[in-house]
Amino acid sequence: MRQDQMSLDGPSLLDGKMTEKEMLLRDITAIRETINRDWADLTSLSLSHDERTALRAHIEQCVQDLKGLVERLDELAAGSK
Repeated sequence: MRQDQMSLDGPSLLDGKMTEKEMLLRDITAIRETINRDWADLTSLSLSHDERTALRAHIEQCVQDLKGLVERLDELAAGSK
């Protein structure tokens, strides 16, 4: 596919810059991957109580960050209607 045929929802290859929506989607994906990795670590690793507590706290913080990003994405979508 040529650059001038790229979807508006895809990467902004024409100017080399990401839109706010693209940045939010990238950040959402990264946080979801972190949460998934942390959950896998909780189930597969031999962790001390303190390490498990810290990992759970990290997951909770990631979930809060994810909620904030999703809210921003929703606000962005509502503003473009």
